[in-house]
Amino acid sequence: MQANGAEMLRLACCLATERGVEVCAPVHDAVLICAPLDRLDADIAGMRAAMAEASRIVLKGFAARSAVAPSGPIPGIVISLRLRSLFAAAASSSRLI
Repeated sequence: MQANGAEMLRLACCLATERGVEVCAPVHDAVLICAPLDRLDADIAGMRAAMAEASRIVLKGFAARSAVAPSGPIPGIVISLRLRSLFAAAASSSRLI
C-alpha cells in the first residue's frame, strides 16, 4: 500500500510539473505548490487533476480523492492540514536572532 502511495505522489508531481504547476515539494502524503494568487485556483485544479490521473494509472482506473487546505503561515500557500500544525508549532518556537 505504501509503495502505491509513493508511486502516485511521484507520478502526480511529474504530471503537474509537465503541466506548468510549480511543485515545491512532496511532503509525506501531500504536495506543496507555489503559484501567484491570480493563478492559484487554476494551479490547484491542475494539481488535483494530476493526482487523480496518477491514482488512475497506479490503481488501474480508480481515482483517489484529494483535499485542499489553502491556508498557512504565508498568504496564498496551500498546505496539508497535517502541515498546518507543524508550521504553527515551528512559528511559535522560533526566535529572531
